[in-house]
Parts: sequence; C-alpha cells; structure tokens
Amino acid sequence: MSVVLSLLLAIALNRGLRGTMLLRTAYFLPSILIGVPIFVLWQWMYADEGGLFNRLLAHLGVAAVPWLSSTAWAKPSLMLMGLWPTSEGQI
Repeated sequence: MSVVLSLLLAIALNRGLRGTMLLRTAYFLPSILIGVPIFVLWQWMYADEGGLFNRLLAHLGVAAVPWLSSTAWAKPSLMLMGLWPTSEGQI
C-alpha cells in the first residue's frame, strides 16, 4: 500500500497539477531545514571565545584553539564535523 501511494503521489507531482509546487516544498522543506540547527550547533562548539570545545580545554588547563581560523586545526575540525551522524546520510 505504501509503495502504491508513493507512486501515485510521484505521478501526481510530475503532471504539473495545481498546488504541485506547494506539495514539493512541504515535502522537501524538512530535509533542507535540518542543516540550519546543525550549523548553529557546530558554530557554537567551535567558537574561538566561549565555544564548547575551548571551554572544555580551559577546564583542563589547555590554551584555547582557533579551530576554524588556523591552518593546523581547520582540517581536523572539518573531519570531526564529517563524523556527525545524520538521518539521511548526508546533508
């Protein structure tokens, strides 16, 4: 039943019926918007002053790291971000 309904919805969306754009937008909007909170979260964690990672380092007595503005730390920082699991595999 699920496959049949999905197929009928796909056919309806490809026919150019009235409201097709609205349905496409409503269907894909959650997939697109999930990237915004993830971006804000990583921005907060990597902030040079007051970021989560630098606060943890301060508690350990280690100097703050310029995560994304340093040539030595930018690549490892981005690699760590790449490990973030997403519900759809990639964003």
